[in-house]
Amino acid sequence: MQYRFGRPGKPPELNYPAAGETPAFRAGSSALAGGGGAWIEFERGLYRYNVYSFWIKGEGEVAGVAVDRDGKRRATLRCRGQAISELGPDFFTAAGIPPSDSDFLP
Repeated sequence: MQYRFGRPGKPPELNYPAAGETPAFRAGSSALAGGGGAWIEFERGLYRYNVYSFWIKGEGEVAGVAVDRDGKRRATLRCRGQAISELGPDFFTAAGIPPSDSDFLP
């Protein structure tokens, strides 16, 4: 599995894991009143990235990536249009992704 970020038609600005880098993905899910969701996270340098898909009552599906530094949210980039997501406990188990020891909300 690899996370890539960048503008369409251009080389990615970020590839994780980079060539020769050992991936350290973790995953989690949470139930909310009227919804819930799942995420995959990884750390790169001082930053923690959370790729997520949630269903939130009154908003519907929200998906994207959130970037934290020192425990503070620095950026949230939501998907434009409908997200296609397979994130969830069954996927995490099948992919062998260990559980996160952190909580996450978009």
